[in-house]
Amino acid sequence: MAAATAWSASQAQPQGQPAGPLPRIPCTIASKADLSAQDRAAVTAHATAVGQALESRVPGRIEEARRAAMAGLRCDRVEVVYRLELSRAIEPALSISMAKSRDLDADGELLALNVLALAGAIATRETAAILQDSLKDERPAVRFAAFAGYAELLRAVAAHPTAIVRDDLAAHLSGLAEAIVAQTDPQQMEAGLVALASGTRARPASVPDLDVLSLGSLSRALRQIRDRLAQLGQPELGSAVLLRATSTAQAVIIERLGQPQIPALPEPLLRDLAALAGDALLASPDLLAAGASPGAVKDVVASAQSLIGLSARALGRSVQVKLDDQVERGADALRQAIGRELGTLGAGPFNLPPDRFVRASPG
Repeated sequence: MAAATAWSASQAQPQGQPAGPLPRIPCTIASKADLSAQDRAAVTAHATAVGQALESRVPGRIEEARRAAMAGLRCDRVEVVYRLELSRAIEPALSISMAKSRDLDADGELLALNVLALAGAIATRETAAILQDSLKDERPAVRFAAFAGYAELLRAVAAHPTAIVRDDLAAHLSGLAEAIVAQTDPQQMEAGLVALASGTRARPASVPDLDVLSLGSLSRALRQIRDRLAQLGQPELGSAVLLRATSTAQAVIIERLGQPQIPALPEPLLRDLAALAGDALLASPDLLAAGASPGAVKDVVASAQSLIGLSARALGRSVQVKLDDQVERGADALRQAIGRELGTLGAGPFNLPPDRFVRASPG
């Protein structure tokens, strides 16, 4: 209630009064394991000022509000207690601003973009809910910003003590995969994959399997969109989606192989990543036929075949697939060559089911 009262009070401020510099939270407060009453009062005052600036409808002031709030969230260490206190104080303002943004046209999109960046960086259960709701917004720019906000959130989880429990985080990652599948623009799909990739770059003590959870969601999303990519009218961007997925998976396996002290990826996930590579291969000829450049498709095929080899190596075996030299022969020749090679994934060490790469019937 204190936060809501502070927000209501901020709305009562005269709209015409001169705007002064917004108070910022120093790292000496953001990094404290315990906040004093004075610290909490400073956070509330900060949140009130930021909320009022967001309401100003002045683009420069809105962006200043984001920068001011971000300052305390960019410290070398941000403690959970600070995230929770800031979230308590500012979440009402963020939610109200998101609701108001729907009535402000282009200015509303600017407001939403700044709110979602903040919601992600604060990285609490309450601010993550704002991102989750925004993934279904009818405005493409807002959905894109929600994906970017999730990237902020996952970077925060990877770098600092987290205020979100593992089960909630896993649910958000699954929701990200579902949101990616729901998109009809490959640029939006790639933004979602970028968000998931942000969760693959660290294994924080609070969520040591963050990279495993993120890769699992990425693999599920790609399987469901692979057959639609060539039908979306932007084959070059469709190729970028495939390359983003395969290169993200490659990077995680390479890191694990290069650091034996890090626990190995689970065998079921490694098989899923080999299947992800197969999905990328299966979609490649369709994109080539739809007009994607041979160079872009060749990059995808090379990345996918490398991912198969890396997955096998992580499973203690050697499997080599060579298909990138088939791209120049055209879509039909590439499709036939891929069809022959996909059988490799049905044998050891992957042992994928025979129907894993069967396309769903139209309709």
